Amino acid sequence: MSKLNLVVIWDKENKGTKDKLSSILKKLSKDDFISIKWKKAENVIKKLPKEDSPLLIFVEKSCESNSLSKENFDIFMKELSNDKRAQVYVISTEEAFNSQEAAEVWLNSEYATVLNYSLLKHLEESDVKESIEKMQRLAEAWKEQSGKAHQIGERLSIPKGEYSQSKFVSLFLGGTQEVIVQVRHFIRELERILPIPKTGHPFKGKSPQTLFDDAVEKMFIEHREPPKWLKVLWEEGKNRDYAVPHLLIEGETGTGKTLLAQFLHRLRWNYWEKEGEEQEFIDRLFQDLNCRAIPETLINGELFGANAGSWTDLNRNLPGKIFSACYGTLFLDEIGDMPPYTQSLLLKFLDDGTYYPLGWDVKLYIPVAIVAATNQPLEEKVEKDEFRRDLYERFRFHVRLPNLQERMEHFEEIVDFVLQNPAINPLIEASSRKVNQISEEALKLLRCYNYPGNFRELEQILWQAVLQAEEEGKDIILPRHILLPSPLNSYLSYFP
Repeated sequence: MSKLNLVVIWDKENKGTKDKLSSILKKLSKDDFISIKWKKAENVIKKLPKEDSPLLIFVEKSCESNSLSKENFDIFMKELSNDKRAQVYVISTEEAFNSQEAAEVWLNSEYATVLNYSLLKHLEESDVKESIEKMQRLAEAWKEQSGKAHQIGERLSIPKGEYSQSKFVSLFLGGTQEVIVQVRHFIRELERILPIPKTGHPFKGKSPQTLFDDAVEKMFIEHREPPKWLKVLWEEGKNRDYAVPHLLIEGETGTGKTLLAQFLHRLRWNYWEKEGEEQEFIDRLFQDLNCRAIPETLINGELFGANAGSWTDLNRNLPGKIFSACYGTLFLDEIGDMPPYTQSLLLKFLDDGTYYPLGWDVKLYIPVAIVAATNQPLEEKVEKDEFRRDLYERFRFHVRLPNLQERMEHFEEIVDFVLQNPAINPLIEASSRKVNQISEEALKLLRCYNYPGNFRELEQILWQAVLQAEEEGKDIILPRHILLPSPLNSYLSYFP
């Protein structure tokens, strides 16, 4: 079992200081202390305890001049600065506190605190007692590090530098079997009814803004024929026999609804078989709109597009999210907060893929898959007439993402996955991260919490744990590094 090591390093010419310190330390702590007579820096360092235990060191400042040179003393202090186990008190023999002397010590070791000789008799009333108690608690905690620990990546290994390509793996860890089945059905139906254009995307090489501006100029300013690409889309709309399938994702905040929508989009477009500009183009075809974040007066224009001047301050044409996602995916987050009138317009679009941008008297046909998400009980809102039943029923495919408590089957793998995220646990070299292990006790503690914020909250907790471990100079996450919110604070008091 680890213990606190109290160390007194004394100068042979000032044995009285050693005796005073020894007497005081016996009052403050039940731990035995180690007495070391100053000789050479390397000799003293060799005598310090080697086990991975906290050190509270009291060293006489007179050692630098009486027994050896100042340079030798400075070497010793710098060595202690590199020892993350140590907290150091430098005892000055000056009667009055010397700020210059304190500054010199601090510059050599920012972990050191200077006490002058006259303060020795008041150590019980100073912060030394608190330091001893803190270090004793730390010593008790140190035994955890000798227990079972897990290497980051031992359960679920992600190649270095490929986290962004592998982040969707987390969707399929623990309790998501039903989700996987529904997702497969949705993708197969979508591929059958809305296949990827074989002759090339009509928007390839031009931005949605440019194409929308072109259509407005030709049809409403110059009163000429519509652009060719628009005619092609109209023709396709006439020949389509089936409505495009759409998906509704339900789940609590932080369960990964946006991540699932992105995954489905990339999967359908064979994203991982492409590279460079092809991948960038596919990403542009994924559009998202948070229905709660857009004012009711603006949401129709944001969704369906609008000509310049359709409302005050709109000084340019607005293509709209549906137009920009042509053949791609439109993710409607928080659809439960969509205004009633917008719901009616969306209902019409889901039926046949057509709509009127604001300011247009000509229909647009835009083939797009709608993936909507909500953290509200949408079926209850339907029963209360707070959400249109017919719109709810247009989403033929429903998926409910389980919360983190329902995914405990693979909880350790999920933690392992999160700790390989470079934004949470950065790589510091090719084969190492800031934190490379997590203790068994830390994993047990993480399991005790219910995670109302789900996956996103787990990420935040582990990010803080990495910072706490790094601050102590450790590459392992221990229970004391896990800062869980109330009401677990009282429970956490049992963990150092």
